[in-house]
Amino acid sequence: MALSERLILMPRPNLPEFRARAVALVRAGKQAKQTAVELGIHFAYVAFVTDVYSRRIVGWNMAPRLRAEILPIPALDMAAWDAGDDLTGLTHHSDHGSNHMAMVYTDRIVELGAVPSTGTVGDSLDNAMAEAVNNLYKAELIRQRGPWRTVEQVELATLEWVWWWNYSRLHGELDMRTPLEVETAYYADLESAQPASAGQASP
Repeated sequence: MALSERLILMPRPNLPEFRARAVALVRAGKQAKQTAVELGIHFAYVAFVTDVYSRRIVGWNMAPRLRAEILPIPALDMAAWDAGDDLTGLTHHSDHGSNHMAMVYTDRIVELGAVPSTGTVGDSLDNAMAEAVNNLYKAELIRQRGPWRTVEQVELATLEWVWWWNYSRLHGELDMRTPLEVETAYYADLESAQPASAGQASP
């Protein structure tokens, strides 16, 4: 199985940190990674969009076929909706997978205001977080609750897992907090910093 991923980088306002979104698209192939969900003799394919700052999954989709129009584009559109349908100033980074390089997908990235970018061939360092999300998805859900029979069965279970990932699961990379707690703390800090900045600007 092969794994294709994307990183979307978005600067955070007034902070040195950056926001990144990692899109991991699961597809059938002949490499070592087991990332497709087996349904008897068929497969289901999953695309995730993850905010790297908070690790919150902000977009995802599942489909019975590996086509850009029906798998990664709806996941990207969900992530764009979460960001107010404006990805201006964002760089969308990907590997050279054919589904990710499809014109219909790259055109959608540009339409949303982002700049498409691709990494070097054979280098997965910039895709490490996307790989981690997919591997945890497989370990925490797919292998625990299989065997799976239908796309609908996997889709419902994935919906539950995404909710748990975002709102209940503690992440070691987040100092044992949930993605929701990290984002809530970030916006609280941003709001508390605004009056102080305004006060400093006053004579």
